[in-house]
Amino acid sequence: SHIIALLVIAIISLLISLIYAWLYHKSTKKKIRYANYTYKDLDCPNVEQFKIDIVNNMSNTTILSKKYSVVAFKIRRFVAISKMLGEKDANEALKKATQIFSGVCSFDEAYAYLGDGVFVMLIRYHDETTFVRKLNMIKAFLAKNSITLSKEIPLRFRIGVCHAFGGTKGTAMEMVDNALAACKIAEEK
Repeated sequence: SHIIALLVIAIISLLISLIYAWLYHKSTKKKIRYANYTYKDLDCPNVEQFKIDIVNNMSNTTILSKKYSVVAFKIRRFVAISKMLGEKDANEALKKATQIFSGVCSFDEAYAYLGDGVFVMLIRYHDETTFVRKLNMIKAFLAKNSITLSKEIPLRFRIGVCHAFGGTKGTAMEMVDNALAACKIAEEK
């Protein structure tokens, strides 16, 4: 009976060890995923997660009839302004913007922060009117919530758009690059 009791204790100990190892592995895997796909300072998706989201959302066969665009929102003169006012104020403003982008994203859309005051968003829509309406809603939320780097300097965004209808003709990063190029053109004009 002592041998059976010791055997049962050994089996229970082994099971507990296996469960602990599995939970530890799962936790570690989650931490690694978070580190690889999250912009840590803002606790929001980064460009790597955004690329995955573009592929996942646009390859869904049930929604191929819907239109998608990648929209870049670049804060005007962000690097210079944030250097002048400090990293803490800049991060607070970016956190407010992150909350807005997170709030306006539907389940089949995505957003990410790329760094240096640049957000990107995958927007789904049915026609040009709904696209413009969604874009205006986002701009209104950004303005209404008074995102500022300090009380005197409200953030202004340049916007660039790359349309993709029923799937993408390029890679996810090419779409992001095209939206950023459109932002650059908007800055120059």
